[in-house]
Amino acid sequence: MDILNKLIDGFEMASIYALISLALTLGANINGMINFIMGQLFVISIYMIAFLCDLKIPIIISVLIAIAVCVVINLLIKKYVYDLVKKHSQMMSLIVSIGASFVIQDIFVFIFRANPKKLFYTVNGIYKLGIIEINYTDLLCLLVFLFIMLASYLFVKYTRLGKIIRAVSEDSESTALMGIDNDKIICFVYGICAGLVTIAGSFFCITFSLVDPFSGNMIILRSLIGAIIGGLGIVSGSLSKSVIGALCGGFAVGLFEILIKNYAVAGASDIFLFCILAVYLFVNNKKFLRRGKN
Repeated sequence: MDILNKLIDGFEMASIYALISLALTLGANINGMINFIMGQLFVISIYMIAFLCDLKIPIIISVLIAIAVCVVINLLIKKYVYDLVKKHSQMMSLIVSIGASFVIQDIFVFIFRANPKKLFYTVNGIYKLGIIEINYTDLLCLLVFLFIMLASYLFVKYTRLGKIIRAVSEDSESTALMGIDNDKIICFVYGICAGLVTIAGSFFCITFSLVDPFSGNMIILRSLIGAIIGGLGIVSGSLSKSVIGALCGGFAVGLFEILIKNYAVAGASDIFLFCILAVYLFVNNKKFLRRGKN
């Protein structure tokens, strides 16, 4: 049962990776590019929630305010950065996304320095089920993760707006001819992505005791691994299935990381993860090439 308790301890990070993986997948499907700004929005949300909680604002309200701020930031970057370069090429958009991520990180380093900020927000208590112990933080993260997984799938699969999002992600030219405002749909999805990343940031706040401007770098890369392994719309061929794939892929990355840290070399988890990604890409390279041609 020791291994089961170790896996339960990894629910927090697994949930964080899963939500960011979903945000990356939605953005990539709707706009055709990986939005690396998500890593910095993650850090912004943590600092914002920490700042508001320091002002004695309840954490729920702090999270809602942080979601609003991150949504506005993401939409502004889309309008005044991505939209200006997207007409040239998707590769340029990707490069600009990476560059903008480093600019935001450097701004944070200039304002807050590289010194870690302490976080004091924990959910205390342990729930016991026989010999299995799960603390309230793990339980909260798991329940929110499961709710978002179910809600996201049902929204994309069955609601009218979800069907429009699926249509735009599959054939934006046809939806434009049908009178659908593709840009509004993309903005809506960008807002959802920012909200998911902010919720992931709230998980970080109640799980860890320190944060710094570089906290989002490796988290975004590990989440990207989860998004790719989960399908990123490639394996499943539909956005509704890739929603589940991205969440499960990100969650699996978190659980795999905790196992490697506890039963292998603590610092080798990233090596194993990137090796798995390399093998996956090698095996599935034809599917990626077909998607690129489409």
